[in-house]
Amino acid sequence: MIPTYCLRGDLKDVFDRHLGADTTRGSFEKLDEGAVAALQKKMSEYRTTPEILSKLESVFSVYKGTKKYHNYTNKLSYTDGSSSRYMMDFSPVKSGVIYGPDGMEWIGVR
Repeated sequence: MIPTYCLRGDLKDVFDRHLGADTTRGSFEKLDEGAVAALQKKMSEYRTTPEILSKLESVFSVYKGTKKYHNYTNKLSYTDGSSSRYMMDFSPVKSGVIYGPDGMEWIGVR
């Protein structure tokens, strides 16, 4: 499951500012309760579009087929043939948009 607010481009600045684009410890603004509530409201109200789902599907399709996933396979190098994995399907479930108890929209992935 993926929350659809992750597909919302305009939240990047908010996350960078409050969660720290700069990974230096202590370099980001701390959120107060009002800011947290406003951010949660923005995330819960967001609804995806068919165009965005189509783009997501095209991004996921890059992973289909045989690829070498050496970084997910312990102690294998990229050149090792046994690091190849075959991804049969990786796509958003078109009829799989559901809503959580807080109203947040989620997309199923298979």
